[in-house]
Amino acid sequence: MKIAHRSARYVQVLNSVATIQYLLRDDFTDTRAAGAVNGTPATPGPGTRVVTDTGNRMSISGDVLGISAGGAFGDPMVHWNSIARSAGMALLIDCSVTSGTAEFGFKTSAGSTRPVAPGFDLVAGTGVRGWYGGGSNATTLAAIATGVSWRYAILLRATGYCFMYRPATDWLMLWADATSLSANLIPCVTGSGLVGNYGSARLVQASWIPTPLASDGFGSTFGSTDGLGHAEGIAGGIGSGGGSVAWTGSTWSVSAGKAINTPTESAELLTDGGLENWTSPTNLTDWTESVSGTSTINQENATTHGGSNAARFDIDATDGNARIGQSIAAAADDWVAIRIWARCSTTAASIAMSASGGSSLATPVINLTTSYVEYIRTARLLDNSIGIKRNSAASKSIYLDDLSVKKLTLSSLFASLTVSIADVLADVAITLVSGTLAGLVLNLDSTSSPANFVIAYHDGANCKLEKCVAGVYTSVVSAAATYSANAVLRVSKIGTAYRLYYNNALVGNGTISDAGIISNTRHGLFSTYSGNQLDNFVVYASGTGGEYSNLNQYVS
Repeated sequence: MKIAHRSARYVQVLNSVATIQYLLRDDFTDTRAAGAVNGTPATPGPGTRVVTDTGNRMSISGDVLGISAGGAFGDPMVHWNSIARSAGMALLIDCSVTSGTAEFGFKTSAGSTRPVAPGFDLVAGTGVRGWYGGGSNATTLAAIATGVSWRYAILLRATGYCFMYRPATDWLMLWADATSLSANLIPCVTGSGLVGNYGSARLVQASWIPTPLASDGFGSTFGSTDGLGHAEGIAGGIGSGGGSVAWTGSTWSVSAGKAINTPTESAELLTDGGLENWTSPTNLTDWTESVSGTSTINQENATTHGGSNAARFDIDATDGNARIGQSIAAAADDWVAIRIWARCSTTAASIAMSASGGSSLATPVINLTTSYVEYIRTARLLDNSIGIKRNSAASKSIYLDDLSVKKLTLSSLFASLTVSIADVLADVAITLVSGTLAGLVLNLDSTSSPANFVIAYHDGANCKLEKCVAGVYTSVVSAAATYSANAVLRVSKIGTAYRLYYNNALVGNGTISDAGIISNTRHGLFSTYSGNQLDNFVVYASGTGGEYSNLNQYVS
């Protein structure tokens, strides 16, 4: 039969309850005293309970499997029959935690003491965590209410799995992982220091997994999505989809199977970027110099990159500052591309870009070599000034030449598509050129005149989530995150709650409630430089529109 969801875009074909194939069904409708659960049949079945419980902490009554205080992962534990995994299987667990930690999911051998992935970890006072990547890592996915029974689901994909939960009326999608799994998996529940209970454990052959709203593996031209940005799209099995959604972004293209962006740039904003004009050997005509200690800034006409002159910073033994700067025809929050040719007299010298007052403008710092190299940094301006300063160069000389600053057109930084849903789980794999930015844009208001949106990006050192409201930017999440080429940047939006993940770890979370943002249904890519590569873009509905309510048939 067909059920129409609240979002008209979604119509799922469901199995009737009479034809549901349960591989495990344990609703704990029998009564078993502590120490007498092992070897008993699941009720109503199928399944047989295999229990480790040396402390006699596990019992069944009142339609729940209860666990008293104490114990550790694996003791107490109950697992059921091993199953041969296939795409579309769903493990559904009903769990409540009063204190301690509940853990449930799959393990690969009967002797394992805990789920190894995929699995859930419910930590009282901390939240819902998901185990991923073979069980070696866990990351926080959502908040938890202690003492309240919620439903959780692990859906097996062709490669990997999805994590979902139902804290109220809607099933919400928390995570999608493409880690390969064992051919045979054993469903289990356990805990550590746990006071709580399990209301049911069911494994069904659902033959269904979430289909993305849009997905792109960027295998050909940049025009509409190819549906191949996720595991099911590549495999062509159940859960495949997300193709034929139109992109908007005229500066974007595909190269070698990756999405790239060549943003639109303004005319040159610097006066005498070539550093040719000097009123004296220590004074540039169109730049302001500032130094401290006995460091000096000097006209250099022997070691240049182009033209007749360059600037040479001779830094004293105490690493006294040296900086040149000028005001430009731009404003705070304008995006710019800054290019510098630079070198040093010996290795282990570095420079940085700065706004007025010397505050940092872009990261990371530029580590110089003894030959001229062009360095690029893209950044959002703090004010209308640009500066170049020594970062670390005690007793060394730094050479600067042929500087350029050009404004980036904001709308050209985005490629976006409309999916008719504001609450989404979005992924993209990014590879950066050092000093530039790439990631995701969510809840974008306009493709031609963007003023309200959320961006998530990596800058090579930090991972950030920022909101822009009427053109004014505010940081929501910013934290150090070790960069790894082609690692996945992920954002979850559920209502006003945003979570930022990078390389399978939670970076941070925050609240965005601005009316100009949270209902926008345009999402996509963000990049400030043509050398950045983005791949495997996928966006799923978070579920707040009832998109996954077909799971209810397995737990009613």
